[in-house]
Amino acid sequence: MASSIVERFSPHERSLLALGKKPLRDRSADERTAVVVTGPPGSGKSTLVSSLIKERTTASITAYIEESQKNPFLRGGVVRNPMNAPQSQEWFLRQYDRSIREIGAERLFVVDQDPRAVVLVYSRRLAAVGSISKTNYSRQINRCRNIFASLSENFGNFYFVSLVADSVTRLYRLKMREPASCFNERFYQEVGLYFEFFLSHLRRLHQGRYIEYDTGKLAVAQIQSDLIERLTADGNNIS
Repeated sequence: MASSIVERFSPHERSLLALGKKPLRDRSADERTAVVVTGPPGSGKSTLVSSLIKERTTASITAYIEESQKNPFLRGGVVRNPMNAPQSQEWFLRQYDRSIREIGAERLFVVDQDPRAVVLVYSRRLAAVGSISKTNYSRQINRCRNIFASLSENFGNFYFVSLVADSVTRLYRLKMREPASCFNERFYQEVGLYFEFFLSHLRRLHQGRYIEYDTGKLAVAQIQSDLIERLTADGNNIS
């Protein structure tokens, strides 16, 4: 169980979780939409986002695609040196900042990984093992809050799409993707438990705007088709 290694969220952490929670109301065709895709490593986030960009050539769409392989502080998804853990997490948050600043007039913005997961999953785990100080962790929560504020300024509608898959499927995908010398099964298993806890809160907080797909059972094309159909039926002008 995730609760066996993951402590309850503090009030400061819960305040970050609540961001993006807007009252359900009629969508305006003039409002732009942000689709925040989240999930543990190996769940298929980047594959789905890349497919959306490739197939929706007639839509006014842009995306932030997480490219962890470009993070100079990581090796195979894991921090090379624990001393560099704060810099590694800051690197990810800077990518969100830059991507949001570069948004143009597109109607739909798809985000590959919820920025809250960067902090409330990865940074939280690093803080639990002492690689990130409490002060630095608190600073990252505040930094993430600012990122969501910027998103809210640009987009009136938010949807939270969670991709899940059983651990065997996710670990198999990660083994196929990463060199054997970089693969850290224990790290990915622990991160998976942190994600279970994180997603359990998103399900409750974003009812009506939360969509979950099991990528171990559904093909990317099926997920993409269903997601576009849901967004369109909900009054979002993304064509």
